[in-house]
Amino acid sequence: MRVTAAIVSALLIFEFSLAALTWTPVLQVAVDRFTELTRITPSPALMVTIGLLDALGVAGVIAGFWRPWAAVAGASWFVLLCGSILIRQLYVGDRGLELVPYALFTSAAVILIATRLADSG
Repeated sequence: MRVTAAIVSALLIFEFSLAALTWTPVLQVAVDRFTELTRITPSPALMVTIGLLDALGVAGVIAGFWRPWAAVAGASWFVLLCGSILIRQLYVGDRGLELVPYALFTSAAVILIATRLADSG
């Protein structure tokens, strides 16, 4: 379980630390990607909020190596964010390879929650 948790933690840390760096200062590339995925143009306040929550989620996943509850909290944010984006993609008709990234991140976060709950129990 710990190896699995470490692998999915590394994936989430890598992806969402980079996301926090682009979303928090509201870089145009992040706005364009969000709009492409969801067909919604986000406000700067939303982008900053998501970026800050991503940074907190990454901190929770890192802290989760010592405190499983922190990983569960951080991964819960990633399930909410990625699951929402994935549902929105399905709603607007995306299919095939377009769904892979956020399906991967959602499942990685769910796996992290399950492994950390199993380790703490």
